[in-house]
Amino acid sequence: MRALSSVVLLASSAIADPVLVDRVIASVDGQPVFRSELERRLAPQKHASPEARRLAREALIDARLIAKDVGSAPTEEEVDQAFDAVAKNAGLDRAGLEAEAKRQGLLLPDYREELRAQLSELRWLMLRSKGTTPATPEARATLRAKLLADLRKRAVIEVFE
Repeated sequence: MRALSSVVLLASSAIADPVLVDRVIASVDGQPVFRSELERRLAPQKHASPEARRLAREALIDARLIAKDVGSAPTEEEVDQAFDAVAKNAGLDRAGLEAEAKRQGLLLPDYREELRAQLSELRWLMLRSKGTTPATPEARATLRAKLLADLRKRAVIEVFE
């Protein structure tokens, strides 16, 4: 029995020092935003300024608000179609686009997640503008800002970092 308790003590002492795996940097209506998400978003920038970090954190918060408001996330098939469309517009095949994303410091799952967020935002803009999104980028940006301001007013947003 004494030998067994020694084994338990040895095992527990081997894991006594906690290791930080991730950290919550913000919360949107109780849904956490993790530091790892921020780091992935900033990965292409080798040394992100505090302002770039703040803007990236705000973009993650906005993405949470939009995803919650739109309700359903784009399917894998829709993400695949968007991936193929981006590749075609760039004059690349799938492998070429994957290589280009990697060259820019993006892992394929992160790039696909970015495409998913963009599709979700387009769906959200279409939904909130009654199917007629503004024609110019400036008008879309104005509509986006107005809609996000409304979402932010209704949400509980906490920033921890």
